[in-house]
Amino acid sequence: MTTKPDIRRCHDKPSWMELEKYYRKAVKRIRIPPDLSARDILRINSEIDYLFGDARFDFNYARTMYERYKERFSLAKKQAMLSFKEVPRDRGMARITAEDREALVLTHLENKILPGMKDPLIPGLEKWRERKMFMEAVIDQLDRKSGMMINGNGALKLESSGHGDWAGKKPRDDDE
Repeated sequence: MTTKPDIRRCHDKPSWMELEKYYRKAVKRIRIPPDLSARDILRINSEIDYLFGDARFDFNYARTMYERYKERFSLAKKQAMLSFKEVPRDRGMARITAEDREALVLTHLENKILPGMKDPLIPGLEKWRERKMFMEAVIDQLDRKSGMMINGNGALKLESSGHGDWAGKKPRDDDE
């Protein structure tokens, strides 16, 4: 298996695509066979656990970055709204509407890079939202696979107690 890229170093699109590729392959590689054995359950649970740990840390980083950009955007937008509240009339402009002010603010903030940030505000917010959503999807897939393992484990317990039907026989009816 390839080495997992560090999400903290995925500043550009190619490095992020490598991380996505890593997770897509790793999640796809975890297959739940229809005829689970106890050994399969232990092995697959270990694979899920290992990948889930990495995914959870990467998700938390992506969420933190998204929340950071979202908060900085919100504050910058409020400051810009105050700046654009009154456009001087001596510039030959009539009083601007709320929609005009919103458009001016977004145009002003679109390419603004704030101190301590690597990306312009709006593109950075969009980038980290997409990354957070991708990592949520990875965790959802791992949760789904973990749920399948729980079901498989339950089926094995039923089978070992004589209540399962894995050989295509009718279920046992204890009322007869």
